[in-house]
Amino acid sequence: MDEKLKNKINQLSPSQLKELMKKLGKSKKELPLMQRNESEEYPVSSAQRRMWFISKLNPDSFLYTNPIAIKISSKSELDIEKYFSGIKLIAQQHEILRTSFFSKKGKVFQKIHPTVPIQLNKIDLRDFDPNKKEKEVLEILKRDGQKIIDVEDYPLFRFTQISISNNESVIIYTSHHIISDAWSSTQMFRTLHGLTLNNQAIERLPELKYQYIDYVLWENTWLKGEGYQKALSEVMETIPYEPEPIDLPLDFKRPNMINYEGALEKTILNSKLVTQLKQYCKNKNLNLFHLLLATFNILLHKYSQSSEVSVGIPLANRKIKEFQETIGMFLNTLPLVTSISPEQTFFEYLLQVKTIGEKLVTHQDLPFDKLIDEINPERSLVYSPLFQVLFVYQNIPQIYEMENLRIAPVKSDYNISKYDLDLWVEEVGEEIFLSLTYQTKLFKKEAIQLFLNRYEFLLKEVITNSDKVISELKIEKATKNIAYLKYKLEYKSYLESFEEKVIANPKAIALIHGIKKTTYQVLNEKANQLAHHIISRKTGNDKIVAIALKRSENQIISILAIHKAGLAYLPIDIEQPETYIKYIIEDSNVNLIITDSKHKSAFEHSTIILDKIEEDIDAYSSNNPDLQIEHEQLAYIMYTSGSTGKPKGVKISHLQLVNYSTSIWKRLSLSEDSSFASVSALTTDLGNTQIFPVFMHGASLNFIKSDLITNSTWLSNYLEMNPVDCIKMVPSHLSTLLKTENGFNILPKNLLILGGEKVNSELIIKIRNKRPNLRIINHYGPTETTIGIITHEIKEVQENSIIPIGKVLDNNCVFIVDKNSRIVPDGIKGEILICGNNVGLGYQNNKALTNKQFDQSFEHINDRCYKTGDLGRKNVDGDIEFLGRIDRQIKVRGYRVEIDAIESLILKYEGIIGCRVLIKSNSIIAYVAGNKGTMIKPNDIQNFLIGALPSYMVPDQIVIVDQIPRLGNGKVNEKQLLLINGQKQEAVSKHGKPRDEIELFILQIWQGILKLKNLSINDDFFNIGGNSLAAIEIIEIINRQFSTNLSIAVLYHNKTVAQLA
Repeated sequence: MDEKLKNKINQLSPSQLKELMKKLGKSKKELPLMQRNESEEYPVSSAQRRMWFISKLNPDSFLYTNPIAIKISSKSELDIEKYFSGIKLIAQQHEILRTSFFSKKGKVFQKIHPTVPIQLNKIDLRDFDPNKKEKEVLEILKRDGQKIIDVEDYPLFRFTQISISNNESVIIYTSHHIISDAWSSTQMFRTLHGLTLNNQAIERLPELKYQYIDYVLWENTWLKGEGYQKALSEVMETIPYEPEPIDLPLDFKRPNMINYEGALEKTILNSKLVTQLKQYCKNKNLNLFHLLLATFNILLHKYSQSSEVSVGIPLANRKIKEFQETIGMFLNTLPLVTSISPEQTFFEYLLQVKTIGEKLVTHQDLPFDKLIDEINPERSLVYSPLFQVLFVYQNIPQIYEMENLRIAPVKSDYNISKYDLDLWVEEVGEEIFLSLTYQTKLFKKEAIQLFLNRYEFLLKEVITNSDKVISELKIEKATKNIAYLKYKLEYKSYLESFEEKVIANPKAIALIHGIKKTTYQVLNEKANQLAHHIISRKTGNDKIVAIALKRSENQIISILAIHKAGLAYLPIDIEQPETYIKYIIEDSNVNLIITDSKHKSAFEHSTIILDKIEEDIDAYSSNNPDLQIEHEQLAYIMYTSGSTGKPKGVKISHLQLVNYSTSIWKRLSLSEDSSFASVSALTTDLGNTQIFPVFMHGASLNFIKSDLITNSTWLSNYLEMNPVDCIKMVPSHLSTLLKTENGFNILPKNLLILGGEKVNSELIIKIRNKRPNLRIINHYGPTETTIGIITHEIKEVQENSIIPIGKVLDNNCVFIVDKNSRIVPDGIKGEILICGNNVGLGYQNNKALTNKQFDQSFEHINDRCYKTGDLGRKNVDGDIEFLGRIDRQIKVRGYRVEIDAIESLILKYEGIIGCRVLIKSNSIIAYVAGNKGTMIKPNDIQNFLIGALPSYMVPDQIVIVDQIPRLGNGKVNEKQLLLINGQKQEAVSKHGKPRDEIELFILQIWQGILKLKNLSINDDFFNIGGNSLAAIEIIEIINRQFSTNLSIAVLYHNKTVAQLA
């Protein structure tokens, strides 16, 4: 082809290409016709088969009810009867409008009828309130679009006429998508208008040489030839492996099954911007479609952070000249899959979109379902396959002028969206109309409005900065420098506040442990005596004192005493492995340890044996030591898991402790006579949440005994007899407790605090059903930011609600940043960065890690900030949402677990070559692959880990696999791993023989239809080659055999013979 001509063709929009193909066509010889038969029953096209399948999968949905409405204005009175006569003539001319569909022996057929009953539904609004007329028309349109046309109905279309005035009407043509598409609707109305304007009576339209069933014959013939193989091969080159579902930030949890409830938001790109866009395309020798699509993809990339974007592109599929006047379902949608690197320029990416887009246009006749068969994506009722976002570009006139008629399309929101997002871009005159439908079970209206605004902003950005790399392209105005002052706090140590409460109310109960109650005065005196003893024992080098005691009031007394002695405390879990404890002691430079006689032998350092020196301690003064606690003075060190497998010690100062205690008390909004319960170990953040705020404000702390914490029945009974106002728990722990008898007795009287893990809506709903007035706070914060830094009081919750972590505490601020520490726009995920008075001092004896994690180079704030490693985003309500760990470090049962550390250690075990650790139902599961011929026993691995890891990081289950499965892009196939339940499951899979007659019958059906032998009752239908066609056939046979009425969706929920039976 001449290069100049080729460039001109490339600049054409999709609609201009349609017109060109219509005029030129591709067919050079006459096409064969479908051989007719007496029954008038014929096969269906790939597109029709797909419509049938989806309609049967969603029988109660108006998903493929296809309404088109136009407003007709005439200078004289409209002759509606003439319009109605034209409809009858068109139905007689096009066989597809006289066609019904049915299935027989699992195969779909279409039957052509000689006539079709047509009724024109008339609605008269001529006397309706003029101010409400337009709204009423849209409501009628909406109701009509939501009225289901069953795929087995006949006819599969309807017409409605709404009289607005004597010379103005709205005509609604509603059809099932199995017989029509947008091109067909345009063809229908074009013919209809022509007939209306014709003054001569027409009894019959010319007979068409080619009907839709002739296209079916053409397609079936083409699918058996080289043209199909070439098209499939070239399109598959653009999709090297199954695209991952796009990970857009959602406002609600994704349902277990696609919910098509939708809404529509619109905006208009003004003529000035459109002119600039067209001029850019002209200068770059491109067409507008590619520019608009590439920009849309970049916005999806910015939102999802995905390096790959797959978007569905609807194509007219009218390359064959003979079928360009034929009504029917020709439309085909193909995925346009592109790779996006943040470091490539926009123009480089635009050329990639252009190249792949042109290839798809060339092969637009490749049926989508054939592509599905070739790629064989994981079948799911949660996501649509291959793409979840649609981009539709149309270049049609908004208003037509035809002699005495003025015709304009009428659009309504039908409250449906077939995809997560579906953007319609329509060139109308000198403007561009943007219509974005979205699934309301996924997104809020405000988020979609923001998305459209950002799309417009990005369009302006790319045409002025197309040589910029993608990472530097903005989607909204640049964030202004944030005025940040180092927050001032009128510092007074928590000990001063505690001691003031002792003076003000000495007889008030400060601490409860079992049946023992300790007043503020007694607690203070005991802490003072131990403090004086510590002061007598400490040397000049002593700064930290370890507490290695079982759970008791002595732990609390020791904390207060160490602080009164001017030192910092280090809690040690005496139940952990000896090697773990030894590392912490050595790393922290501890010289003095408070313990008891039972555990003394575990320590080589200087110790205070509390149970041996009680009388000695009683001899010390009970007065407050005369020491000043400075705000930057170290308060405690808490060790958490590290990525190397070795724990790291987080250092927190008294300023940070006071700031936390003061600001969290405001959020709790409880009185000073409130009671609090603690059920967590002091070696975790959760165990420290209530100690300091409680003692600062004169409340009481019920330090629950360990034997009660581990026995749900005892704990429930105890809290029923000793109710508290507030308790903080790990969500998974609480969920387990609530399942026990009388479990709800555990709930406090006024306030429940949840922390340490992500909170799900199911738990909140369960609690609210029993205790509707109970306040619930979600509490988030890494150890490095002093116990907790963000809170959210949970109000109304729905099943699909995403519960945010909320807003930051006083004298702190939170930013969401990208990997280069640049603030990302609201709604987009990034790393949670925390700055302010809660941010810790760093890590003990680890300057390199401190410099890495405690960033002082953040451009907006001249202060130390902590990089949490957590993904988050700011939602439309201004609350922070937690989206998971960047480094896969998570919390299980309240403890921070670093998955990489577990994997690193497992891989050191002799004979292991592969490992993946995953979390399932709050349990840690390690999938392990060994060298061929190596005998690896799960118990041996577990024993190896027990001696080297804290107990909470030892996997709950070790699963031996032949190899670690991977996706086409090299990533581990975690979904496949989660389907494995260990060696027992593997054995079942190998010997999965039918256990009864029903399983045998279904297995034989599968083997016959899929033409496979030796199948197991545990084989996944889709993994062994099953597809939508086979699914239709199998379900029909089962329904016939067992007199059931199962839908095709049943096979998506029950993918094995065992499950289906």
